[in-house]
Amino acid sequence: MKKLILTIVFAVIAVVLYSVYVYTDTMSGKLKGEEKAVAIAKKEAKLTAVTRTDYYHGYDEKSSYSVIEGKDDAGTQWIIWVPGTKGKVLTRKKSEGISEKEVLQIVAKQKNAKEFLKVKLGAENDVPLWEVTYIDQENRYNYCYLDFKNGEIWRNYSI
Repeated sequence: MKKLILTIVFAVIAVVLYSVYVYTDTMSGKLKGEEKAVAIAKKEAKLTAVTRTDYYHGYDEKSSYSVIEGKDDAGTQWIIWVPGTKGKVLTRKKSEGISEKEVLQIVAKQKNAKEFLKVKLGAENDVPLWEVTYIDQENRYNYCYLDFKNGEIWRNYSI
């Protein structure tokens, strides 16, 4: 009986240690990519402070972007989209686009959203976008993409 308990304890410890190793290894790659994107963003917009970083997956590996928000010496707020693979770095003043609050108002009005789950910046085909994830009145999961500049609905998917 002692051997069985000892074997089970050893197996549990081994599984926990392996899980920690896999998690740490996976996260180190993500952090390195984020650090590289922040360095590119600082160079492109001459940022002195980074206020937010996020990752947009897109529909495939070629359309992924790291989205960096920050300020320059003059206090101007910038948003920089750094492509995950190929593509050009997109740089916009935050004031050039619509706000997150405006995005939510547009989707609530035009798509009759019941509950908002997530709002984030992204880009497709070198076009900066807002991605809104929400539940509609029929309890369907939705993705709505709006143009960053004018809030025009670019695409909507219901699942």
